[in-house]
Amino acid sequence: MLKDVSNDYFEKQLIYKVDQFMVFVWAPWCSNCKTMMPIITELGSEISDNFQIVKLNGDENQNFIKKYKVFGLPTTLIFSHGLLIKRKTGMQSKKFLVKQIMENKNFSYSKLKKKKLRDFLGGHLKK
Repeated sequence: MLKDVSNDYFEKQLIYKVDQFMVFVWAPWCSNCKTMMPIITELGSEISDNFQIVKLNGDENQNFIKKYKVFGLPTTLIFSHGLLIKRKTGMQSKKFLVKQIMENKNFSYSKLKKKKLRDFLGGHLKK
């Protein structure tokens, strides 16, 4: 079962206690969200214990929407060690989501620091 979280739960529990996770931002009126929900639910039951998937209702969590600049739905946000490392808005296939999760599943804190520095320098730092 996919856990439905609030902004408060995200800020007080997830961001500090779970190393790597994905947030599926959705709304009840969003037809693409309804289409993706079974895919997200299925992934949530398939992904291993060291990567968590949760869903967050964007209509009920406006602080989260503003803080993470979610401009469209559905949106998936992948976090590692408290930092947002990947964002995708719009319909996504299960295959695409699995690829995104697997690419970022073992993202270490040192790689995060290097990635942030590389992004800041415009990609000129060697991987």
